[in-house]
Amino acid sequence: MTIQKNSIPEAYNGPMVSLQNIHKTFNPHSVNELTIFENFNLDILKDQFISVIGSNGSGKSTLLKLICGILKPYNGTVKTYGR
Repeated sequence: MTIQKNSIPEAYNGPMVSLQNIHKTFNPHSVNELTIFENFNLDILKDQFISVIGSNGSGKSTLLKLICGILKPYNGTVKTYGR
């Protein structure tokens, strides 16, 4: 996702990234069902620096793909710049 500098309202003061009540499951309703996130919440504020660390298979790439819109959550909302 590319965000044009002019597309961000000057007066916007909310979180730059907001994930609310995210539920992400791979292979739902199957023997191989794997729940990665359940009721996960995260707000990233302007000028905030974060690191995403974890072991293999812990959901780091899934989190970034949800933020970028490559993956959709099973439930919940993902917003960037309030949209």
